Amino acid sequence: MKKITLNHITKVEGHAEVNIQIADGIVDQCHVHSVEGARHFESIIKGRKYDEITLITSRICGICSCGHTIASIQAIENALHIESTLQTRLLRELVTIGERIRSHASHIYFFSLPDYLGYGNAVEMAKEYGQEVKDCLEIIRVGNQLIELVGGRDMHPFVPVAGGFTKISKPKDFLRVKKELTKILPLIEKTVTLFAGLSVPDYEKPDTVFLSLENQKTFPLHTGKIISNTGIEFPPEQYEEFINEYFEKGSSAKFATIKGKEFMTGALARINNDEDKLSPRVKKLIQKLNIKLPSANLFLNNLAQALEILHWTDRAVSILEKADFKPEPIKKPDFKNGKERRGISAIEVPRGILFHDYTFTKDGILKKANIITPTVQNLPDMEMNLKTYLNQILKKEPKKPKEELVLEIEKMVRSFDPCFSCSTHFLKINWTEK
Repeated sequence: MKKITLNHITKVEGHAEVNIQIADGIVDQCHVHSVEGARHFESIIKGRKYDEITLITSRICGICSCGHTIASIQAIENALHIESTLQTRLLRELVTIGERIRSHASHIYFFSLPDYLGYGNAVEMAKEYGQEVKDCLEIIRVGNQLIELVGGRDMHPFVPVAGGFTKISKPKDFLRVKKELTKILPLIEKTVTLFAGLSVPDYEKPDTVFLSLENQKTFPLHTGKIISNTGIEFPPEQYEEFINEYFEKGSSAKFATIKGKEFMTGALARINNDEDKLSPRVKKLIQKLNIKLPSANLFLNNLAQALEILHWTDRAVSILEKADFKPEPIKKPDFKNGKERRGISAIEVPRGILFHDYTFTKDGILKKANIITPTVQNLPDMEMNLKTYLNQILKKEPKKPKEELVLEIEKMVRSFDPCFSCSTHFLKINWTEK
């Protein structure tokens, strides 16, 4: 019996461990466990007034604070029957787009790219690929500018609230950021070309269930039903009938399956399910680079994220060219009917579908909450793919050095872009071989 313990894998959000057991050259067990304590946000917000919740839930994750903000606001509005204006919906879209640009660029350049170029981290990579690092930092900078423009600051926005926005930036500031977004479009096209040209592992899991939002009009973001490539379809309000959450012994992270089967959510799922709704610029580049979609190669999630950066930058520029944003009054709920109310919101955040589910008392006090993050949903699929991928490698190269196998494990994990700050955390590997 042999053991390999990798105490820490860098370039992921948070900390956990992977337990792998190999018998007779075959991986027969693979389990992902969070090793950090749960932070109980669903309990923390219980008993709070409706207008106190969002500023707390945005702290669930620094990486996805905008996503948690908008998902929280929409759940509150759905529960309390607050109808948002078109302007409010567009501004929420912009703040989420800014986060999508920042998050995806950070992940693909700083977390994943070093794996494919043979470096341990982005600092080492910068010695030879300095321009690529500069391109990434510029894309992130502009994404942050967009969030700050609409949300008040680039982390944990406070300007978006249930019922609208407490402040609207000046027209000259919207114009300034629109110009900045336009300027980075060539850098993003260059990014797509870079990631389309990487040599990724030859691995596919054809029976993968890809889950995403679908609203029939635009590429998924804040509204729509839940769909899959396998024919699953349901409104967010029915998520409990399809998605099962559970805990595993020794882990503080939640796991989720759909109808008892693991599934993947995120950029690759969205593009596989809604490629036809991507911007014309993205479609043209997909054709030019001969990118084959849909794809069941989960390592292509990095490329899918690069494509999404381009799509959403196009979308942000389009919104800013047409919109004339002006101050609007904040809409307030009406508590006269004296009934308990429930609201469910499902939106797309960088890593996949995010659910916020709130039940309020008749006076607008939160009675119950449930939050399901994308990493929770991706964990079982990550376990299954780690097992399948390692067995594929061991079948071809039974004597492959363990150090190289560990790198492949890391690459697979990072392709999911996990955020254990939310679910909660990652990564240590315990390896047992018989």
